[in-house]
Amino acid sequence: METKINSQNLINSQNLKFKNQINKINNFKNSVEIKKSFQKNEDLRKASLEFEAMFIKQMLESMKKTLNKDQNLLNGGQVEEIFEDMLCEQRAKQMAQAQSFGLADLIYNQLQKK
Repeated sequence: METKINSQNLINSQNLKFKNQINKINNFKNSVEIKKSFQKNEDLRKASLEFEAMFIKQMLESMKKTLNKDQNLLNGGQVEEIFEDMLCEQRAKQMAQAQSFGLADLIYNQLQKK
C-alpha cells in the first residue's frame, strides 16, 4: 500500500513539474508575442510619421513654387535647389515629429484597427 502511495506521489510530483514547465513555456511565448506586437506598433507609428513627413514635404514644395525667385538665398543654381530640398525635407520631418498636423495619428489609428 505504501509503495502505491509513493508511486502516486511521484506521479503527482512529475505532473506538477511538467505543468510548471508548460506554464513557463506559455509565459515565455506570451512575452514574445507582446514584444512582437509592441514592435509592430512601433513600426506602424514610425511609418505613419514618415508618411506625414512626406505629405508635409510635398505641401512645402508646392508652397515654395509660389515664391518669387528673385529673392533666392544662394543666387540660384543646382546647389540652391539641393539645399532647399534638404531644408524642406528636414522641416517636414520636424513638423511631423511635433505632430502639428495630426495626420500620423489618424493613419496610425486607422491601420492599427486592421
